[in-house]
Amino acid sequence: MSKIALSILNLISRFDHETELEAINRATELVKVVEDLGYKRYWVAEHHNYQGTVGAANDLIIQRLLNHSETIKVGAGGVMVPNHTPLQVAERFGTLDVMYPGRVDLGLGRAPGTDEKTAQILQKSKPTTENYEATLLELQKYFSKEDQGEIVAYPGVGREVPLFILGSSLSSAKTAAKLGLPYAFAGHMAPYYIDEAIELYREQFQPSQYLNEPYFILTILGVAADTDEEANAVYQATIQQSNTGPKDKQKSDGNYFNQLTSVQKSMIESKMGLKAVGDSEQIRSQIEEINQKFQPDELMLLTPLATLDQLRKNFEIFKDIIS
Repeated sequence: MSKIALSILNLISRFDHETELEAINRATELVKVVEDLGYKRYWVAEHHNYQGTVGAANDLIIQRLLNHSETIKVGAGGVMVPNHTPLQVAERFGTLDVMYPGRVDLGLGRAPGTDEKTAQILQKSKPTTENYEATLLELQKYFSKEDQGEIVAYPGVGREVPLFILGSSLSSAKTAAKLGLPYAFAGHMAPYYIDEAIELYREQFQPSQYLNEPYFILTILGVAADTDEEANAVYQATIQQSNTGPKDKQKSDGNYFNQLTSVQKSMIESKMGLKAVGDSEQIRSQIEEINQKFQPDELMLLTPLATLDQLRKNFEIFKDIIS
């Protein structure tokens, strides 16, 4: 297997047995674990009006993670562009880069990361998905060293925080290629468009001052354990987040999937994207297949497990296989 970089995406899941602070503390403890294992980056997602996650103010979570680590890159996976003005994003992530120079990533998505009503509240006088590309260009200007004019994003100006385009569609692939930026595809959400999106991104990529050649990150659901039975039990406890509402916490019941009807199981499985689930042998086989088919430069793992011990074992197995 060709060596690829390994990273993680954390939704900051909150399970039914814990408080918000306990969820944040687990995410904080995890950053040191994956840093010691040699993972490249640790990203935090942005979701709103969803009790099952605690990542609404992900820049605050990112600051905490940076403060509890030393070398690993930490960032947003991502900032949902319609919810923020470019000036605000440049100021906040510029501030993070001042405090932790060279360690801050900024992934940018065009979806709001919430329901329609919440999006309307967040997006009053904010950018919309229709002017996504213009918003990205404005953000790049605020981070650049060029003359800013009357409005300057102190302290973001000149910080050159690395930008990543997030997406699960052909539109996001085109944007990443046109702007010459790294592209992170949400394979855990939208597996049907991966082939086309990757091909489009690589074929239409235009070198820029930020990147000379395409750089592709693929996110998958990753659940590994000592035995296949244990991994699938954990997977059953995590798969249910696709079947919970915004007011529900995530449950840690390992028998959840077995309690569903065959129709319910089929509906949930149809929503699931790329995944690697099982013991070391099965994970190796699945990762080899994913690597051969998509050839990502970096594999990003989404692993919403309920305990630090489960997370540590999971990321150790993946690291051993890739290494």
